[in-house]
This record gives sequence, C-alpha cells and structure tokens, in this order.
Amino acid sequence: MVAVDSFFSTLSRWRVLVIGDLMLDRYLWGRATRLSPEAPVPVVEVLRESYVAGGAGAVDRRDWRRHGGRGLAQVNPAV
Repeated sequence: MVAVDSFFSTLSRWRVLVIGDLMLDRYLWGRATRLSPEAPVPVVEVLRESYVAGGAGAVDRRDWRRHGGRGLAQVNPAV
C-alpha cells in the first residue's frame, strides 16, 4: 500500500505533453418543437452557439483543470 501512495504522491509532479488532433467542437443550443416532414429529425430553433476544444484539446483542458498547466502539441502532416 505504501508503494501505491508513493506513486500517487509523485504523480502530481509529472510533466505531461498531449499530442493529437486539435478540434473545435460546435454546440447548437435551441428548442425543438416539431419533426421535419421530409425525415424523422427535429427542426431546431437555434438560440445560441458555443465552441469548446475537442479531440486532444479536450484531454488537455480536462487535465489542466485537474493539475494546472500542461503542454499541448499537434503535428500537421505535409500535404
């Protein structure tokens, strides 16, 4: 049990680099009052939009809230 406690006490000192795809998630907030006549999907009256980091950015954001600043990197392949 002492080894586990020691592991978790040193965990907060680790430096972390998150590498992956950075995305921007878009959320539409609104009211759906009816279904579309062409397909069984709701017709939404959009009241507001919000944007948050997605992909590796979401991982970094959750980790930052828990542990403070961390590194974040994305590598774009040559096209």
